[in-house]
Amino acid sequence: MLAVTSLSPTTDNTKHINSWKALGLNVISVNHPYDIKLMSGKYDITFIPTTSTTEKIFGKPYVRINALIDAGFTLDDQIMLINSDIYLDDSDFILSKIPKDRFTVVSRYDYDEDPNTAVMNPFGLDVFVLNKDMHVSKRNYCMGKPMWDYWLPMHMFKKGVPITHVISPFAYHKKHKLRWNSADWMRCGHWFRHEFNVMNHDWNEFYNMTYKIFMTNAIQL
Repeated sequence: MLAVTSLSPTTDNTKHINSWKALGLNVISVNHPYDIKLMSGKYDITFIPTTSTTEKIFGKPYVRINALIDAGFTLDDQIMLINSDIYLDDSDFILSKIPKDRFTVVSRYDYDEDPNTAVMNPFGLDVFVLNKDMHVSKRNYCMGKPMWDYWLPMHMFKKGVPITHVISPFAYHKKHKLRWNSADWMRCGHWFRHEFNVMNHDWNEFYNMTYKIFMTNAIQL
């Protein structure tokens, strides 16, 4: 399995990447060539260049989700799309239980300072496993901005792809300030509402409502 992410040149994610590699995952980061140059020699992973970014929308070269997935499938038949700030601990052998014929969504465990105090955040979705039959359409959703983590499972649900939901401790996330603003939320929310006719301006209500839709028939691990 291949771990696919898009690293930020301003953040050190060595610890997170090492946790992925410790599970036997190969790792690629898909970035604009300019960002790859900034990270040259920083990580022992493979960088894949792309110009499929949303820089004209958000002011920085955030890579589109479909570009990340397409890049991953050129190298492996099964990929794990993962946010760069996620630490993996597979003490429960979750990785070996993930089916290849289902789209897998992982709920993360959040903590402040000590990972031993982490509590599951069911609405925190930062890890997804897909197989090569699960290509996605081109959209402007991207890591680092809102909605991509709900658009992707909703997209799969609408396509009739069966979903597995991992609720066991596997993905850990240290809490931090939001990296997007209300304007980002409204812009991405407009796209989401237009595509799925689902939206609520209160993001807690939105997450709860949308989550219930695509998790309706999910099998839990």
